[in-house]
Amino acid sequence: MKVLVTGATGFVGSALVKALLKRPEVFVVAACREPGPVCHPKLKWVRVGELGPTTNWREALDGIQIVIHCAAANSAEGGNGAERAQRLYEINATGTARLASEAAAQGVSRFLYFSTIKVHGETGGPYTEISPHNPVSPYAVSKSAAESKLTKICHETGMEYVIIRPPLVYGPGAKGNFRMLMRWANSSVPILINRIQNKRSMIYLNNMVQFTELAMQHPAAANESFLVSDGADFSTAQILIGLRELYGRRPLRWSLPRAVFQLATALPGLNSIVDRIASSLTLDSSKSQQVLGWEPALTGFKGFEETLVIEKTVTKERH
Repeated sequence: MKVLVTGATGFVGSALVKALLKRPEVFVVAACREPGPVCHPKLKWVRVGELGPTTNWREALDGIQIVIHCAAANSAEGGNGAERAQRLYEINATGTARLASEAAAQGVSRFLYFSTIKVHGETGGPYTEISPHNPVSPYAVSKSAAESKLTKICHETGMEYVIIRPPLVYGPGAKGNFRMLMRWANSSVPILINRIQNKRSMIYLNNMVQFTELAMQHPAAANESFLVSDGADFSTAQILIGLRELYGRRPLRWSLPRAVFQLATALPGLNSIVDRIASSLTLDSSKSQQVLGWEPALTGFKGFEETLVIEKTVTKERH
């Protein structure tokens, strides 16, 4: 079975490639801008260049049965806000439609698409698969549009789709918000006041990979969408306290005063960061359990613990 993974050098894509190479029945075609460091007799790297409405997927799709589309742009540079939003749309929405159309024409049987929980909103929840779309950011708008284009193409051609809408994916090597939380927890900077009881759904990288492998072939996954998480929601304060304990650092005796927090929400440049830290964004992943029988392998703080263990091991090996 030949499987195409796009975004194969990214955080999720590279983990998927490594997992799929362990399956004796799978040959992986890894689409990328530049080949990654992994060499394997069952792996072929294919340069596809920039994603968009004119991307040439012919070589990458040769003989492929399943596509796992991880590649996407989170932001665009240059121009004004409208121009950046249009660029995101071309990459994430029109680019996905281009790949899906060519995949269907080449006889691909199933197309897995990595979307985002943010198609339902930037805050709130718990969302389910039938919650209405309410994308706010240009990124979420482009992902929502990509879902619509993909499902339309699949309905017209008979190619199966599986849409996966994860929350924040974390694990060894994670960047962005989770990396910020890790650095914060391992510092002397006080945590948020515990009275800010927000809730965030997250998913550990290995759980995400295992779900994708299941959805790749499960008959009941055909033409379905899934929201997936580790199954437990935590406040930002709980995450910081838990990570701090895993780092073996002493509990801080004081936390950020509410007045400081309220001031930060009013400062340009900081308000969006504070929103990500203090707002809630949760999902209900029960459909994946009921339809596919999936259970995350690591729950609670086990994913955090494994992340730190792996990162400490990698750091020691580098030194």
